[in-house]
Amino acid sequence: MIHVESYLKENCKLSIIDQIVLKYQDRYLRKKVLNSKKNKIFINFKTAVYLSHNSYLITNDDKAIQVIAQKEKIIEININNPVKGCEVAWHIGNRHIAAEVGKKSICILFDPVIWKMLIKLGYQVNKINKIFEPLGGAYDHKH
Repeated sequence: MIHVESYLKENCKLSIIDQIVLKYQDRYLRKKVLNSKKNKIFINFKTAVYLSHNSYLITNDDKAIQVIAQKEKIIEININNPVKGCEVAWHIGNRHIAAEVGKKSICILFDPVIWKMLIKLGYQVNKINKIFEPLGGAYDHKH
């Protein structure tokens, strides 16, 4: 089993020995055993951390395991005007839903109840598959 106690958010110069593909929720880690296609990996961080797409787990023998974000089923909410954008942001925030905010859309993880609510409220929505990298919350230090 490979032991990991540190990570890098980017620009890894170490030898990359493996990759692990994780969904958004699975990229919050503190102490956990993960399985890549090649290895069992024991994560032992001092505090909980969020690993973004293309970050790196650093092994105890100074090698790296690349973290790849898995594509997930997403609701893409198209924003055609600022008022509708503010309204949908309020609905999402009121439900404490993680959101990825773009210039012309807001993306959230797919939820059939939220999908129906958004359609009923008149928003233009699409189901897409993509990597989900939402904004951090007020107490989330993943920047």
